[in-house]
Amino acid sequence: MSVIDNDTKRKLREMGATALLDAIDAQDEAHVLGMSFQERLQLIVDEAHSIFNHGKVEGLIRRAEYS
Repeated sequence: MSVIDNDTKRKLREMGATALLDAIDAQDEAHVLGMSFQERLQLIVDEAHSIFNHGKVEGLIRRAEYS
């Protein structure tokens, strides 16, 4: 559960950064407690990148099945 307000979430969605928003929301606050901003940001970006790549692979698989 993230502590990001609804306006910031809306802006992230408008920018097409839903993977980033999902990664932020997926963070376990107990797990990241005590981490620096840099460490938390790295975890968020790593997770968002993973979500993004997973979506790309799924899209490629779907398109390959139609060929």
